Amino acid sequence: MNRFTFAIFLLFGCLLMGAITYSIAQTAVVTYNHDRHVNYMGGMECTTCHGTTLEILSPPRSACVQCHGNAFNETVIIPALKTHGPA
Repeated sequence: MNRFTFAIFLLFGCLLMGAITYSIAQTAVVTYNHDRHVNYMGGMECTTCHGTTLEILSPPRSACVQCHGNAFNETVIIPALKTHGPA
């Protein structure tokens, strides 16, 4: 392999790694901590996310958008819907 070919492969590899790193940095995987979130939000009421009669055990993403905005759906990945009880 000559130097030019090596340089092209090296450049391509760097560009590929940069693109992968950039795409990963655009999303965040979230492990939800219920108590921490409620405390951070100033002690918001359970009904904010869980409905007026607390009928919703795992709130839909639209409940998160109320406070976080639409960018939340594009940048945050929630691994599981379950937010309560043992892991």
